[in-house]
Amino acid sequence: NVQHISTKGPSPTLALWVGASPSTFLGTAAYAFEGIGLVLPIASSMAEPELFPGIAVAVLAILLLLLLSFGLVGVFTFGADAQPTILLDLSLLTPGSPTASIIELLYCIILICSFPLMLFPASQILDRIVDARSRVTQD
Repeated sequence: NVQHISTKGPSPTLALWVGASPSTFLGTAAYAFEGIGLVLPIASSMAEPELFPGIAVAVLAILLLLLLSFGLVGVFTFGADAQPTILLDLSLLTPGSPTASIIELLYCIILICSFPLMLFPASQILDRIVDARSRVTQD
């Protein structure tokens, strides 16, 4: 955490790549931006879609800064012992504490609750198909 870094400095085992290879980083980065498939449906659903590019750039920049700051704090704190995801590092930070288990449980709940969002583009496509077929049968 930030207090650990400010008092003890960065870990002496700080490494450029943590994990087996850069592919771990790429997989984690791809997962971080998993919601990118919602971009077009959200843009088309907006009341003023012409504002979307500016909003999207701002949101993605904020997201990038948040992810980068959390990643850097983890790497500076744990050095070469840092795991690819912060959830694995929580048990190292406070061994025996239920905090890590509670956070992991909350993370699982968030993933389950975000599943319908991933289906939103598919539901819009199916809605258009069903709507088009119902118009054809009504004519």
